[in-house]
Amino acid sequence: MSELEDINHEISRLRQEYEYHLKNNTPSARVQYEYACMLMCSPKSSDISTAIDLFDELIRIQYQRYSLIV
Repeated sequence: MSELEDINHEISRLRQEYEYHLKNNTPSARVQYEYACMLMCSPKSSDISTAIDLFDELIRIQYQRYSLIV
């Protein structure tokens, strides 16, 4: 697999996980953060825009990155 294929595969995997949590009313800030980070690796401007929106939402809910570590 090429690097771009790897990125697209990981984006797809994280999108499914993110949407699963949304659908089941169990939002996960960690999943949203990981999904947004992976979207930033995409060459598609629409993916980058989505990532920015997801990061903005995390900021609005005062998500702290260190909570991933703790």
